Amino acid sequence: METLISYKNSYSDFKQSYQVQLEHAKGQLKYGIRYGENYRLPLDEKKVVFYLSNNDQRMECLLKVMEAFVKFNLDQEYTIKVIFGAKLDKNLIPKAFQKYIEHPSDAEAQEDLATAKYLLSGESLPKYFVRKEGQNVIRFFDEFHKEENNRLELAQNKLSWLINSTFVFTEDAKSAEYLSDNPYFMELQGKVEQFSEDIIRSKEEIIDHILNRKIEDVKSDKEHILIFVSAWKDEELEERYLRLITDNMNYDQKDVILVMKRPEDGYKEDIVQHLNEHVRIIYRQGTFPCSAAEYIDVQYLLKNFDSFEDVEKAYGHLNTQVIQRETKRLFGDRSFHDVIYIGAHSALWTILAGCVEAKNRLRIQYTDLVIDDQEAITEAKKRAFSNRMELYQLAFDKIVFPNLRYKEQAIEREYVKAEKACYFEFPTKINLENDKKYENISYLGNQYFIGSRFEYEYGGVRLDLFPIPEEGKLKYITNAEICDESELLEMFTKMQEKDSQLVLYGETAAKIRETAKQFGVEDQLLLIEKERLDLSDQMEKYLDSFDGYLYAGNESSYCPIRAGMELLGKDIFVMEDGIIKKDEKKQFKDERSFEEFRMKKWDDFL
Repeated sequence: METLISYKNSYSDFKQSYQVQLEHAKGQLKYGIRYGENYRLPLDEKKVVFYLSNNDQRMECLLKVMEAFVKFNLDQEYTIKVIFGAKLDKNLIPKAFQKYIEHPSDAEAQEDLATAKYLLSGESLPKYFVRKEGQNVIRFFDEFHKEENNRLELAQNKLSWLINSTFVFTEDAKSAEYLSDNPYFMELQGKVEQFSEDIIRSKEEIIDHILNRKIEDVKSDKEHILIFVSAWKDEELEERYLRLITDNMNYDQKDVILVMKRPEDGYKEDIVQHLNEHVRIIYRQGTFPCSAAEYIDVQYLLKNFDSFEDVEKAYGHLNTQVIQRETKRLFGDRSFHDVIYIGAHSALWTILAGCVEAKNRLRIQYTDLVIDDQEAITEAKKRAFSNRMELYQLAFDKIVFPNLRYKEQAIEREYVKAEKACYFEFPTKINLENDKKYENISYLGNQYFIGSRFEYEYGGVRLDLFPIPEEGKLKYITNAEICDESELLEMFTKMQEKDSQLVLYGETAAKIRETAKQFGVEDQLLLIEKERLDLSDQMEKYLDSFDGYLYAGNESSYCPIRAGMELLGKDIFVMEDGIIKKDEKKQFKDERSFEEFRMKKWDDFL
């Protein structure tokens, strides 16, 4: 990538420094670079690599294949290489194969993995491995059962290894059935079959049924959805949006993969472990499978996007072949209907999401960009904020805001171009059987409902507090976003006349404070932030404390709190021509119709 020379001293200094680091690289980084140096070499049609990791302690199926190779002199027709885990006893394999042994740390091993037409592997594959076009990767499992491969264990490379497999043999029928029929694995890897010695009875059968087994395309009628969660910053918000998205997918029509950085603590592990059971989870581990020169260029760009004067020019210098090779390492040849990015800023994760083959790429922008901008108090931070917003618009088709206010102010302040911004009312799951404990708290003389509690690692606690109307009064809640100021104040005063209290819900509720002040009722206003209530796992408990839902005018669009009140069996009231009356119409006749609506809402949006 010679064009990076135009960045003059900054690139030259970075390159020199990184070259020194790579010369002393160890472990997966070192092996990944070696592998990447050889990646573009052509496949050797006569090279067979047996890859046995330290996890392959039994490897009975593979041993039988090796013995058959010796029996029928296939080791004389093919170039044989055996990459052998350092902790394994080499005497386990046929004596004739011992002369072909290479250790995973040998430079020749990485070259052989990149050039072998046939790779026969056991339990594991190298973390840096990418199946090349035309390369046959045949896997042999002794056992593969659910109890031994839980969700978090599978996330650690195992799922990616399955995706990069062209054919899978298992020792027992139970494992073959599990991999073929379990929804978590279906349509991931090539065909699965129980190993039989019948396929190694002759040289021709070994060649036909193992080496040259026809690769069957993985067919699926489902839309593939890929969700990225980058570095966790505001875990509670990220968890809420992750659940909002994954809880509202129709898994008869959608196939969902979540890719994220490996959790560093039990809290994040708990989040992903308890997601919808259909969501497949992949941890991104390992390194870019590329040459040292390619690695330096990619790292230079990733580490400097915050400071470049021309982000679009820098983005154009990206070696997309290297980035797409990394996505192929994680997801194989899969293309996606939608890529959805959740979480804090990361140039690396943004670039990965932007280079995945997909029809739609969406970034969920759940924070208030005005506040983000205000918190950037230095020139360097201002530049970083501006560059990030530009990078998002280069990588993603749409920036999705959770409310109209966030979207409109982002366009008004030119954080986001109008054609890139969109607003989506996230359909909230109503959990009518929520049995979590909840409590109230007294603060500054007023009673509040604890909508959510989040404990930080350093010991601090954040509470979302929802206002509670006075005891003994009838309590109603309204969606302030669909009413104008005069309607809200009229409803408010009528509630006071009926010795009732009204809680205003919405992003725009604060706008009526000034008008309320003129009427001398600002002290009686009870406001609740829309996003906090919609995303609270205690929403149903809070709504259950109200006597009804009140609105004015024409409410045609979906409203989470109205849906919740309907499903809880609460009364719905409408104010028309200054008169409050009961509304017998329902948006949803039952919980099932609401579930169908939520699924369709996502389908229509995506």
